[in-house]
Amino acid sequence: MAKTNATARLIRFLVGLFIACLALAVILALAVPIGFYGMAMYLSPTLPSTQEIKTAKLEMPLQIYSSDDKLIGQYGNRLSLPVSFDEIPEDLTHAFLAAEDASFFQHSGISIKGLGRAVTEAVTDDDGQTGGSTITMQVAKNYFLSPERTLNRKLTELFLARKIEDELSKNDILTLYVNKIYLGEGAYGIRAAAKKIL
Repeated sequence: MAKTNATARLIRFLVGLFIACLALAVILALAVPIGFYGMAMYLSPTLPSTQEIKTAKLEMPLQIYSSDDKLIGQYGNRLSLPVSFDEIPEDLTHAFLAAEDASFFQHSGISIKGLGRAVTEAVTDDDGQTGGSTITMQVAKNYFLSPERTLNRKLTELFLARKIEDELSKNDILTLYVNKIYLGEGAYGIRAAAKKIL
């Protein structure tokens, strides 16, 4: 009889534990999207418009011209010379996609796989961090946000990336990316980097 009571108590305990775990899973499954939606509602009014990206000033050194319009001096080492999408070599596009965001044309601005990899690397303190930012997220950061590593900035970057994806084409986003990415020697964008090499 005592053995039967112990078995019954164990079964009740296991059933209660299973129900508690199931309830916790349901609460978490509902809390994440509700929290995400709430955060979106909170951040949405503070996000810049995508029109600001199109009119953003690029990095240019001070240039001095003669009266006959010839460049005679240049001061500062930050240079950005914009290109249009049609001017981007196809091989260069493939190279950037392979190195930075292979699924660029498939995702909607945020790569869950990339974010998962970044979180795993942060938790494990991996020195060879690859990051989890998509090209769209990098455009959001490069045009509007600081490089600081805070949760608030990262969340703003996520929501801004979604807004950019909703309002701009993939070709526009890629063009913005190649015009603003830092490529060393004070060159911002692919045309400025090519000019520095020549």
